[in-house]
Amino acid sequence: MVNTLPASILKLTSCKICRFSKLRLTCFNTANILSESVIMKRIVLFFAMIAALTAPLAGAADKPLILSTIKPVHALVSTIAGDTAETIQMVPDYASPHHYSLKPSDLRRLAKASLVFRIDPMMEAQLNKSLNTINQDKVIVLSRSAGIQLLEAGHSHHEASHSGSEETEHSDEAGDKAKDSHKEHEEHEEHEEHSGSEHSDEAKDYHLWLDPHNAIAMVKTIRDRLSNALPDHKTQFETNAQKLIAAIELTDSQIREQLAAVTTQPYLVMHDAWQYFTKHYELKQLGSITQQEGLQASGKAISDARRLIQSSGVSCIVTEPGVKIRTLRVLTEDLKVSTTEIDPLGRAIPLSDQTYPELLRYTATQLRSCLEPK
Repeated sequence: MVNTLPASILKLTSCKICRFSKLRLTCFNTANILSESVIMKRIVLFFAMIAALTAPLAGAADKPLILSTIKPVHALVSTIAGDTAETIQMVPDYASPHHYSLKPSDLRRLAKASLVFRIDPMMEAQLNKSLNTINQDKVIVLSRSAGIQLLEAGHSHHEASHSGSEETEHSDEAGDKAKDSHKEHEEHEEHEEHSGSEHSDEAKDYHLWLDPHNAIAMVKTIRDRLSNALPDHKTQFETNAQKLIAAIELTDSQIREQLAAVTTQPYLVMHDAWQYFTKHYELKQLGSITQQEGLQASGKAISDARRLIQSSGVSCIVTEPGVKIRTLRVLTEDLKVSTTEIDPLGRAIPLSDQTYPELLRYTATQLRSCLEPK
């Protein structure tokens, strides 16, 4: 047989193998064992394995990059996009959307993004400066979706003040004046930092994803914008969106039945993030103890809340991750009131096509357990 392999390969595959048998050393050359055809097969197999391992990496690099700011938005976007794009959540689960600043790696990713979905400049305010550096046609503000119903910020807090004593009303009025002054200062700073950019109404509450009807409106916007950007996958986006809307509607009807028995039970929330869920399911949220995530309740706020609990028969307080145990202990000491922790972002829920419906179910289950008579 004529050798057609390179001499270097033949040299590597030609070596001696020796063994002892009956005190005799026997050696033979592997070139006599490994035929040229076997060697060729192994070489072909080796390069085939290399190609198989690198193919997925090349495929991922070819997919467009779609970014979403927070977990609820990311859940909707990734479900609708499916495997047509690389979808990434910008604000990590451990961080607050109100305070997170992008890292250099985030900024490089942002520059490559085909689309960026966000709730509103007032929700993820810390990202505004970075997002303003890219083409604004790529940035989709979901609070402006057709069909979105926005509620006034602090609505439930004002309801609580009307339920309390005259002293509480006066204190809330003073607090509102201080808040208005602080808001004017923030508006001035925001205008200086983001002059020329489009702004939303600061008086609105942007935890809008906790209303299933708003979520469906966002699904339709996401579907349409993905279809415009990636028209070859329009049919897939429409199918995925239709399935997601059906899942949301089914979950919505199930939750309405689940919560029917506790709609008259009054409760308080630590952070004013739940009025969309409260209003949609016609629950009796009397107020919030703080107006912003991450703020620790003041001594006066705790005193006012304790009076409201005693006078209005509040049986449940909804807290969220990050609330200090000492605050809860002082708030509930000697009072017959239950507490439950619910994360409005659902950060602990695994990402899947059921993440958003699961966020609704998780919220309803936790709330009902807290409100049910003990």
